[in-house]
Formats: sequence, structure tokens, C-alpha cells
Amino acid sequence: MGKRRVKANDRERSRMHNLNSALDDLRSILPMLPNDAKLTKIETLRFAHNYIWALTETLRMADHQQQPGQHAPRHFQQEACWPSAAGKPRGCAA
Repeated sequence: MGKRRVKANDRERSRMHNLNSALDDLRSILPMLPNDAKLTKIETLRFAHNYIWALTETLRMADHQQQPGQHAPRHFQQEACWPSAAGKPRGCAA
């Protein structure tokens, strides 16, 4: 194998190691999943996106305190949504 190919393989291996390490760090700060399931890469990114969105919505709602008698938006009445391999949340009414 040529020197250029070996160097390219080393760079790719290092890039993937860095990506996997970053995803492990991200998984470590996300809320715990049922049965301690390890998310795939895409599931981790989708879950982080949904989690950030939910936190943002929570803050937005706190800033705009509801009037008495108002109901929470429908998406806050549902159970937590967990990402699935197909990209569709598990446990969500949709």
C-alpha cells in the first residue's frame, strides 16, 4: 500500500476516533434512556436536537407565563419522546 494511502487511512481513523469520542461525550450529558440503551450516532444527534428544543420551549414558556385556565401545548402533554433508528420518535403520539 502506498504511503499516501496509509497516511489517508491514519487521518480517517483519527477523525472517526475524534467523532466517536465527541458523541460519547454528548451521550454522557443527555438524560438517561430506558434500559441504558446506547444510541446510534444519528439517534444521539436527533435526541440532542430534540432535547435542546424541549429545553428551549420550557424556557420560552416560563418567560411567557400562562394565564390561569390555559392548557399546556399538546407536545408538553405527551410522554418523553426517544429517537429511533428510523428517525421517528418512540413513545410519541404522532
